[in-house]
Amino acid sequence: MSIAEFTTTIDGLNIHYCHAGDTGPVVVLLHGGGIDSARLSWELLIPELAHTHRVFAPDFPGYGESDKPADLPYTLEYLAAFAIEFLDVLRIERCSLVGISMGGAVAMSVALDQPERVEKLVWWTAAACSARFRWANSVICRCTYLACKDLPPQ
Repeated sequence: MSIAEFTTTIDGLNIHYCHAGDTGPVVVLLHGGGIDSARLSWELLIPELAHTHRVFAPDFPGYGESDKPADLPYTLEYLAAFAIEFLDVLRIERCSLVGISMGGAVAMSVALDQPERVEKLVWWTAAACSARFRWANSVICRCTYLACKDLPPQ
């Protein structure tokens, strides 16, 4: 299944996003930081999910093909507010949020701020990126330990 690419406007910024899939529950994929983008993180996963889901993957402001204004705060709080606005603009009332790295922290923040909009939350390699989530570090460490403690040593 092919990936369609669109641009929408959020707070005066041109925001690029990928979309695939016409039916099924909505999944929103949030990429990581650094040089990441929606396509870089999710290009191989989007077509697979699109067989059974409607999939959306935005480039955060400052990333990929979205506008990159120098005067934005680019904080976790800003990116979480952006993600909520992205859902609003696309009229996504409820979805599964999937995030990797920084996108995982954004997904976690959205789920905490608006839990009624998040059906499922999937995040990995997402450390607690702000003081608000410091409590999560011990939970992440404990879950990782429990998941891996019985693996053979190799």
